[in-house]
Amino acid sequence: MKYYVAYQASGHITRSGNCSDDLLDWTVLPGETGLEVPTRMKPDDYWFDGSGVVAKSDLGVDFDQLTIDADGIDVAMLTGLPTGIVVVVDRTEYVVTDGVFELASTNPGTYLVRIQSPPYYLKTWKVIAL
Repeated sequence: MKYYVAYQASGHITRSGNCSDDLLDWTVLPGETGLEVPTRMKPDDYWFDGSGVVAKSDLGVDFDQLTIDADGIDVAMLTGLPTGIVVVVDRTEYVVTDGVFELASTNPGTYLVRIQSPPYYLKTWKVIAL
């Protein structure tokens, strides 16, 4: 019996499991690469860094506030982000180019903000615009 992970070009591990020795090549789907690993590894806790499977780390950032005025001026801000990381607000993606992400709105409501980048644990927030 072999343990494996399947990962995408980004390093995101899509799934892991075990299979008989002769089926390892059959466990990956189009767009994935399979890799034999020594033990079962949860995709939420690991990523492929280009040379091997390594543990994810905490991103270590938080919004400066989770409630904003829905006036288009007041902002909730994340600072210290890696350049190129993608922040998803509801289902819209924004690429961070300068280490800072700001959220402002003129529409009252709750905005689900998510960062899912392979080297880091999934991080989510709810920002409320009043």
